[in-house]
Amino acid sequence: MRFIPVREVRFRRPVAEELGADRDPQAQVAERVTAPSRIPQLDGLRAIAILLVLATHFWSYPAGFEPINRLARAGWVGVDLFFVLSGFLITRILLDARDSARYYRDFFARRILRIFPLYYALLGVVFILLPLHGTSPELQAVVREWPLYLGYVANLALVLHGWQLFPLDITWSLAVEEQFYILWPFVVRRLPLRGLFLVLAGMVVVVPLIRTGAWLGFGVGWMATHMLPFFRLDGLAMGGLVALGLRRGLLGEPALRRVAVSVLAVVGPLLLLLIETDRFRRDSLLVGTIGYSLLAIFFAALLVCSLPAGSRLPRLLRSPALRRIGVVSYGIYIVHPLCLLVVGAALAKLGVDVHNLTGSPLANAGLALLMFSISAYALAELSFRYFERPILALKERFRSSAPNSEDVLRGR
Repeated sequence: MRFIPVREVRFRRPVAEELGADRDPQAQVAERVTAPSRIPQLDGLRAIAILLVLATHFWSYPAGFEPINRLARAGWVGVDLFFVLSGFLITRILLDARDSARYYRDFFARRILRIFPLYYALLGVVFILLPLHGTSPELQAVVREWPLYLGYVANLALVLHGWQLFPLDITWSLAVEEQFYILWPFVVRRLPLRGLFLVLAGMVVVVPLIRTGAWLGFGVGWMATHMLPFFRLDGLAMGGLVALGLRRGLLGEPALRRVAVSVLAVVGPLLLLLIETDRFRRDSLLVGTIGYSLLAIFFAALLVCSLPAGSRLPRLLRSPALRRIGVVSYGIYIVHPLCLLVVGAALAKLGVDVHNLTGSPLANAGLALLMFSISAYALAELSFRYFERPILALKERFRSSAPNSEDVLRGR
């Protein structure tokens, strides 16, 4: 992947006027410092998100280690971190390019080149290759739903029919983001920045109320509130609010960073307590009403604390290992269920029981997690280098003339 020099993103006069009065020189300096065109530490956050997902899917949950099992079971929250990052990155890209004459063409073309090839390759594996090696009731059921997966509405398929086949079940979150991408460019293009702020803030406030009404008033099941986009917009909106804050140079303000640190200090232990007391499950009333909002607030605060380049957290997130995992995190997300099935089957044929490698159930669970995670990373790395990257090179043909931040979207 080509690296580009860090550039300054300055306010243009019309944008400043939309947001309000002129700002003082100190604020302008803060803006230039805090709005680079690439933010490498976001790769580290992306790595944390995918590692959480791998933990929840690859951990074997040995008996007698329930505190650890509960932490691993809560790894699904990594998807919510992805939602906040996506809201931030996509809103920032659209704000940078919103005066471009090729705004819509460039955005949708670049999104298609980034997301579709690997996704539809996965569909090819499931719908064409897997049936050649035999069928199962789960595979037959998912094949009958092929139009929903082809149309990128896997979340609707799961809400209607429940969990079906693990390699495709995980695509529900991709569907949520893609459905957000379809509408959000039109909102960003047409609204003044004040209006955009009100829409984002409104989603953060209103969506939890809608979820609560759906749960308590209409008996909507947990999978619907977990997987349908209009129930999950608050996480994406929180990311969009951070993007607006970066646009204004507010993220360089010490007071805002102190607020973000305070949020982490309060919400983080609260989430940990809820997880360890088994009250933060996806099918619980707490999560289905305000739990997703707590995650959105926590991860938005984490994002704010990650942006100033000189502090300790950003330095950690810019570590080479985390950044590389973040770069290929989209591939890891797509291929990791296949790795679990294929590697598990291969080891079984060799007579290797990954759950009985040692005399310690905890060590066995850790070794299985490490083994499957390494295999997922290796396959994703190969995919990125030899399949995705040649396609990503075509994105240069669709670069808006306005400054664009999409170079931060090097991962999922």
